[in-house]
Amino acid sequence: MADPVEFVVKKLPYDLSSHGGLALVGRLFKRINLPAMVDPKYPLRSGIANSDILKCYVAMLTLGKNDIEAVEAFRKQRFAHQALGLRAVPSSATLRQRFDAMGCEWSELADSINRAIKRKQSCEFGCWPQSCPRQCRRSTRGRKASRPNLA
Repeated sequence: MADPVEFVVKKLPYDLSSHGGLALVGRLFKRINLPAMVDPKYPLRSGIANSDILKCYVAMLTLGKNDIEAVEAFRKQRFAHQALGLRAVPSSATLRQRFDAMGCEWSELADSINRAIKRKQSCEFGCWPQSCPRQCRRSTRGRKASRPNLA
């Protein structure tokens, strides 16, 4: 399984990427362990994992693109693949077929994903301990965090 790349979030005097928010989405997917929630429940014999299908579609929605055809442009963006920890990006035809087949079942899955996100609420998106809420500072005290510098 490909893990999303760890990113340091910091304010810069210029815009780095219009897709920068995908780094946070990828960290959220990793925190709730989305593949473990989806893939065992909806196994495949071959092809792109259902977790990658869902990651890709949620990422497109995050970018404000709700058209399935928008995935074709998304397939060429290396940053998005790394940020989300995608093993493969589906074609628009694969995405459409998978949602036609699994859409109703996946709507029930959305509730369990939302509950997992609420349970994992804390500050683990690469912020510095001084700017974290008090409970987060306590949990990171005494640990040396290694963070790559992308500046």
